[in-house]
Amino acid sequence: MLPNLPPKPPRFDDVPVGAYYEDAVRWMARYSVTTGTGGNNFSPNAPATRSEFVTFLWRLVDEPTVNAPMPFSDLTASWQLGSVRWAAASDITTGVAATSFAPEATVTCGQAAALLARFVAALV
Repeated sequence: MLPNLPPKPPRFDDVPVGAYYEDAVRWMARYSVTTGTGGNNFSPNAPATRSEFVTFLWRLVDEPTVNAPMPFSDLTASWQLGSVRWAAASDITTGVAATSFAPEATVTCGQAAALLARFVAALV
């Protein structure tokens, strides 16, 4: 279930009108997939971290709460807990090691592909 839509999606100061990604970023904001990176910015040229990518997926499915043990001991911020716990419990991620998720590492194209494929498999 998607969250209620705001009347207008927020506009980020660093997303230029007409940029090739403007509509995609506005869609993400409209559906609360992103809240930006702070200071009314989206940071469109910054790489995504593993925790940010998993959080995008978690928000797409309305931020389900999971009561499962956290298998990873290397999370660095409280905002990462819900999405990473959900991704681990849903078999979307196995981390980079048994007890490590590497939340601040850049998500590689291979990792993104694996996360997306497991996300879709979890939906069906």
